[in-house]
Amino acid sequence: MIVFLLATVIFSVLITWAFNNTGGSLLIAILIHTAINFTQALTSDLFPAAAYNEVVRWPSSEPLQLSS
Repeated sequence: MIVFLLATVIFSVLITWAFNNTGGSLLIAILIHTAINFTQALTSDLFPAAAYNEVVRWPSSEPLQLSS
């Protein structure tokens, strides 16, 4: 829980700083957010618990597999 809160604050500060220092570029904020999500997807094999942070789930307990 502490790690999640710390990561949320750090990512929020990073995205806000980038947005403010690029003249309010929403594209940069979106690209940083996408990079964070993509990195999480890439590292989910190394850190299995991180894979379930933002995974869409069906009513069952198994995560939805979007590709085969």
